Amino acid sequence: MMRQTIALVFAAALLAACASTPTPATRSSGSFADFVAATHAATADAYVGREGFAVANAPELGRMQAHLTTLYEGVTSSQTVRDAAGTTFDCIPVGQQPGLRGGKPLLTPRNPTLTFNNTAGDAAPRGAEVRPNSVGCGAGTVPMRRITLEQMARFRTLEEFLTGNKRYPLAEATANFGIHYYATAYETVPAYGAGTDINIWQPAVPATDAMSISQLWVAGGSGAARQTAEAGWSVYPIKFGTISPVLFEFWTPNNYVYGCYNLECPGFVQTNPAWALGGVVGPISQPGGAQSTLQYTWWRDSLDGAWWLYLGHGSLQAVGYIAKAWYGTGQMSINATDVMFGGETGINVNGVPAGEMGSGAFANAGYSYAAFQTKLTYYPTSGGILPIKATILEPTPQCYTVTATSGMEITYMYFGGPHCP
Repeated sequence: MMRQTIALVFAAALLAACASTPTPATRSSGSFADFVAATHAATADAYVGREGFAVANAPELGRMQAHLTTLYEGVTSSQTVRDAAGTTFDCIPVGQQPGLRGGKPLLTPRNPTLTFNNTAGDAAPRGAEVRPNSVGCGAGTVPMRRITLEQMARFRTLEEFLTGNKRYPLAEATANFGIHYYATAYETVPAYGAGTDINIWQPAVPATDAMSISQLWVAGGSGAARQTAEAGWSVYPIKFGTISPVLFEFWTPNNYVYGCYNLECPGFVQTNPAWALGGVVGPISQPGGAQSTLQYTWWRDSLDGAWWLYLGHGSLQAVGYIAKAWYGTGQMSINATDVMFGGETGINVNGVPAGEMGSGAFANAGYSYAAFQTKLTYYPTSGGILPIKATILEPTPQCYTVTATSGMEITYMYFGGPHCP
């Protein structure tokens, strides 16, 4: 009941904001050409100080506008499409992505062995296959979620929009957690990547700048030199414009000072048109009923040092990569030093609780009620595939809990909770 109430409150607040806010010039609907033209013509008075927008001031809006101008410079769209949530995507030529500007070469994926068979029996949780969340872009193109000034202006700064106020759990564990909360399992180990099957849910979040995420982190370095490659699903209405879980990729080379989701800045290069980053993913698991999972894997190609993202269910597909150069001389240009799995919630309004993590149930609710991740594996720098030996990070057990089972053949975890505090 609480979950439904929160979702209804969010929907009502979103409708109220739309009704009371002047129509901006850069909404995501309409043709690609009209969208680009409107972005260039937009003025600060449509956003700064207006209800429903948080952009700090006119100069900051100008930075957002300049980012969009660069992001779409020279880009063409063969077709404009929408996913099941109504999110707009432009099918753009592969070579026009932000991460390939300046003559950067397009890398070709390999077919490494990324999964292994196990005989763990019925103890480990399982879910039904999730197929690619295609929006219908053709060969030679990739779906690029349309980023508008209206979306960006709901954040205070350009950096807050790009990073989504993300943090790294192990760093947060010894600091002030503030308004970020975690329930994770991890192993500190040299690795060329990691993989997991992530259970899909639709957690309810408050009608504010709040998020709830289930994901995989692959990371290296520490402090200001922390670098990550991340992937999973996120319910983040202010960022993605829907209360449904969406597929995402994220990376940072410098502890979240810089970094971004999907194709929102140079970095990640998508090679597969079948997966819509920033698009809804499902079906949603049902309490006491059918469960669905999607496998996420990061793997470092030793030939060129690129970190490749693979998605699927058993038979994995290469989706795209982060080139080694984006990590400079940092730790991730060599290998990861820790791998992490689990949930994160956050909120940017003091005094308002963060919402549900996973299904909204605590870990001890078990299979088909609590959220889970299974087949938690990593790729040792010496070669092969191994299940992780899980260490639990559970800093707020009154809010969110996690249990993990590690074995010779498989490691799996349950996690989640209703809200925090």
